[in-house]
Amino acid sequence: MIDNEQRAHDLTLLILQNHWDDLEAYGVKIHAKPHVLDAYAALYPEILKWTKKQNF
Repeated sequence: MIDNEQRAHDLTLLILQNHWDDLEAYGVKIHAKPHVLDAYAALYPEILKWTKKQNF
C-alpha cells in the first residue's frame, strides 16, 4: 500500500511533468526561469495535505 507521502510525491511529479511547459511559458512572461525543485517545494506540501484529507 502506498503511504500519503509517496502518493503526494507521485502526484507532484505527475503535475510537474504535465504542466512544465506552462510553467516555462509563465516564466518567460514574468522574465524568470522556473526551477523544478522550487516548483516541487511549492506543490508537494499542499498536495500532501490534500492526500491526507482523502483517507485513501
